[in-house]
Amino acid sequence: MEQVPELYFSKLSELAFVATGAVKFEAAEKQKWISIEVLLQMMEKLSECYAESGNSPAARQESQRALAILHALAEEPKIVHFQNYNSYFNQKLSMLSN
Repeated sequence: MEQVPELYFSKLSELAFVATGAVKFEAAEKQKWISIEVLLQMMEKLSECYAESGNSPAARQESQRALAILHALAEEPKIVHFQNYNSYFNQKLSMLSN
């Protein structure tokens, strides 16, 4: 893993800043959804870490925050592609409640 570089930008994110018109819009739109997916994945990993360390309240809170993000985006047409996260976090909450 030490050989893998850390990159904090993408071609899409840079295009969103320097391009104009349709190119700017498409780059920002694509990057937005990639960023949301990465955020949800990391929230999933944090919830797992909390659960593995025995901190069920923190695991529940992280899962609830992820669901709140999904809920906040409920009116976005593309959110339908993220329903697997909705199911995952609801299942996680159900398991953590037991």
